[in-house]
Amino acid sequence: MKIYAVYLPIIIVLCCCTQLSEPKEISEVEDTITTPKFSDTVVHDLIDTVVLETPILKECNCKTTDVDFNWKPQLSISSYKYHLDSFKDWSEEDKLNITSLRLAAFDTIPNELEMFKNVETLTLGRIDWLGVSGIEMFPKLKNLNLMGKQLDLRHQPKWLNRIEVFHAQKSTITGLESFGSMPNLKMLKFQFSAFDEFPADFESLSCLQYFQIGAYTNGKVDLSTIDLSEMPCLKFAEFHSWHKNLSGIPTGINRIKTLKVHHDNLTDEENATLKARRPN
Repeated sequence: MKIYAVYLPIIIVLCCCTQLSEPKEISEVEDTITTPKFSDTVVHDLIDTVVLETPILKECNCKTTDVDFNWKPQLSISSYKYHLDSFKDWSEEDKLNITSLRLAAFDTIPNELEMFKNVETLTLGRIDWLGVSGIEMFPKLKNLNLMGKQLDLRHQPKWLNRIEVFHAQKSTITGLESFGSMPNLKMLKFQFSAFDEFPADFESLSCLQYFQIGAYTNGKVDLSTIDLSEMPCLKFAEFHSWHKNLSGIPTGINRIKTLKVHHDNLTDEENATLKARRPN
C-alpha cells in the first residue's frame, strides 16, 4: 500500500522516527494565516551573552537529547479537510509507522486519531489561540510543539510525566504549579509565550539540558531565586523579556556553558557580573 505524507514546515520539535517507505497523500493543510518569523537575531542582538567552559560539580545522570530544528512531521492533517474515511485503507502497520504528527486548526483532537498509537512527536498549529484537549490519547508522546494555543495543565495530565521536549510559540500555559510534574523534561523553549505563573521549583528539572524563554510575555520571575549550580545537565540557558517582568540574574552562573540574560530591570552590578563572564 502506498503512503504519501504531506510535509509542512514547523519551527521545532524533536523527532526520532521511522520514515514510511512510500508516502501516502492524506490532506494538505491550508495555511492562510502568516506565522511571524521568530528571529533569533532580534533577540540575541540585545542579550548579554557568555560562553564559558567550566566543570559541573554535580553529575548529570540523564541521557542527552539532540533537537532537529528543521524537523518535519511524517503526517499533517488539517481540520478543514479531515475525514475519517481518509484512513479507511490504511493497514495497522501503516498506522503504527506514524511517530510524528502535525494537526492544524484543531482544538479538540478527534478520538479516531488514537489509531496512531506510536506518535512520539506532536505539533498543534496553526495560530488561533484556542485551548486544546485530547493530547493524552497518544501514550508514547515525548515531544510537544504548540503554535498559538492555550494549554490548561491544572489537572496535571499523565503525558506531562513523559514529556522530554516542550516548545511553545505564541502560546499560554496555565495551571502548572510545579516543574516536578515534568521529571523527564530535557528541553524547554518558549517564543513569545509564557506560563500564567512561573513555578518556583525550577531546579527540580534535574534532566534539563536546554532552556530558553525569548520575549517572555507574562508573569513576574525573580531570577535571583534560581540556582543554576543545582542543575547538573543544563548547558544552555536564556532568560529574555521586553515586558519588565523579569528581575535579577540567576546564581551559580559559572556552572553552565552558555548563559544569556536580558531584561529591562538589570542593574549596573548585574550587568557587570554578566560581562565578567565574557571570554577575554
